Amino acid sequence: MKIEAISFSADGAQIIQRINADLARFGMDPVSATDGKTQPVSVWAASVFQPGNALLFVGACGIAVRALSGLPQDKLQDCPVIVIDDMGQFVIPLL
Repeated sequence: MKIEAISFSADGAQIIQRINADLARFGMDPVSATDGKTQPVSVWAASVFQPGNALLFVGACGIAVRALSGLPQDKLQDCPVIVIDDMGQFVIPLL
């Protein structure tokens, strides 16, 4: 499974860097990170929302919900989606 991540702030980017450091310690593939300022988040979500991927949003839950609008079709086929807040305190599973 490939993890695709997007962040919208410097704090969010640091959280993804910490996740990648931890993944490397266990010999796992790093998260593929995108800066939420380079393209519309809905375009990014549509391009990576596919079987075999897991999506990680680092930021507000509402951003993730709006970006995913219309994408989920089947709970058995949709990719997992989680949100981590910018402070790294809370993890919210969406799908």
